[in-house]
Amino acid sequence: MKSDYRAAIFVCNPGMGHVLPLSDNHDQWFLNMTTPDNAALTETTGAVRLRTLNRATKPNAINADLVHALIHALRAVQRDDDIVVGILRGAGRVFSAGADTSAPSPVTPENRPNLIRHGDANIALTRRFGRIDKPMIAAAHGYALGAGTGLAFGSDLVVAAESACFGHQG
Repeated sequence: MKSDYRAAIFVCNPGMGHVLPLSDNHDQWFLNMTTPDNAALTETTGAVRLRTLNRATKPNAINADLVHALIHALRAVQRDDDIVVGILRGAGRVFSAGADTSAPSPVTPENRPNLIRHGDANIALTRRFGRIDKPMIAAAHGYALGAGTGLAFGSDLVVAAESACFGHQG
């Protein structure tokens, strides 16, 4: 099945010309973490860097591995002078079903530090999107829900297939 991305285009960040300076000092802990090679795939064609959310069996649900892979990917796009634009898409039938809720974890004294680190990583990803001075495009198809909508709308431009459906709680 071929996706048609001509259906809709959303400009999500019209103030893109005003870019905050990058500061890796605050995000250094996240940037030094290793990530699984398969959480997100990277392909470079000329001056375009394509990043594919690669958790199709879990509808590209966003977990800690994917958050860290995206932080690394955005940092790499920013630092590579040969890259002029980044594209983010999802593997499989959806862009992203949002946060991975398959392993619910109530807050306990034992796991609280891990939950705080996970929250800090999500904040670091959002900040990284806001500080990159190269255009980021989200190519959305199927569902883009919750945190998946946040990823799409955190980009500078969303190109949506006819199948795209966006939703966010709250």
